Amino acid sequence: MTHNRTFFWLVIPALIGFSTTVSVAQEVHYDDPLLFSISRDSALPIYTGQPAAVKAGYDWLENVMRNYPRYEIINFLKGRTWNDSMKAFASTFYQMQDDNPLSFFIYTCKPTLPKGFDVYRRFPQLFARKMKELYQEYPQQPRRAFIKKVSEVADDTGITAALLSADIIADVMVEDTIYKKDGYHNIMARVRSTILDVIKGKKIPFSSGTDLRATWEKERESVPDSETVPFPTDGVAASNGTNLSFEYSPSWERKYGDDEPPRIGRWINPNHEYIVFLRMEWIGSDSAKFYFSLLPGMPLYSSVNCGMYPVVDCIVQDPNDDFHLGSSHLLVSEWKRRLRARIEKIVHAPYKIKRKR
Repeated sequence: MTHNRTFFWLVIPALIGFSTTVSVAQEVHYDDPLLFSISRDSALPIYTGQPAAVKAGYDWLENVMRNYPRYEIINFLKGRTWNDSMKAFASTFYQMQDDNPLSFFIYTCKPTLPKGFDVYRRFPQLFARKMKELYQEYPQQPRRAFIKKVSEVADDTGITAALLSADIIADVMVEDTIYKKDGYHNIMARVRSTILDVIKGKKIPFSSGTDLRATWEKERESVPDSETVPFPTDGVAASNGTNLSFEYSPSWERKYGDDEPPRIGRWINPNHEYIVFLRMEWIGSDSAKFYFSLLPGMPLYSSVNCGMYPVVDCIVQDPNDDFHLGSSHLLVSEWKRRLRARIEKIVHAPYKIKRKR
């Protein structure tokens, strides 16, 4: 038990990286069609009635990140195998995401200082330079480093890592799409959909249920040919009928086989059903807000759908059986049932961390 306890004192800060919260001004430039803004919140995201495993996870995070420098965490991760401790951490990671993806995202993206970094405060110019270097490190990098480690050590062809990398998994009906060229002349699409069934993510970013095209035209009139206007958001319950907006690129390639050329085109179309695996992508922040987008995608080599699975005649289009569900031709209800069974294997790890008293 001592080894497992030490593991959590060491490894959890890999999600967060550093120890003392700071505020750094950062200009946010974004050309793609969907940009959310959300208020910064440095408070520990614990609430009355929260699942015990989630509370325990945040308690460990808060305590560990104040006691160990990041280099110890990274070095510790390098030698990990897929043992009971790693499985327990993956379980807690998933449950914290599922409970409230936005809170987990904000908490793990906080720009913070490593232990002992206060020495630079004595030298203002050096401190400013070091802070710039620190902040330019991608805030989700430590979190992704853990998922990458899971993909390396979990003997399941990347399935566990893929399920951890998605902040939201939902069965949706697409209502509308709007296309826009970004600053690099790539085509990006903003998608408005309605949730039919939530698989992961009890909270989602609030997005307006008003007419997408009218909103888009209003933005273009106010700031023609300019950067995307951030949409203020907060977490709302991800229930059936709730609006869910995300973006994707029809320029992304889909490869169906080694002997076939990649295909591109409109992956998402109105009045069609899809199961989507969405991740929150950190764009930047300032002293008051975080800015992020919501995009599909997951690290599965076998996948040809890039986290967007069309449902055609009630059959999920999953030609490579990405999650090893036993068939590439399943009814959507059966596909989701088997996927949830896969998720249960992650959540019910053989060892659970305990909330620090």
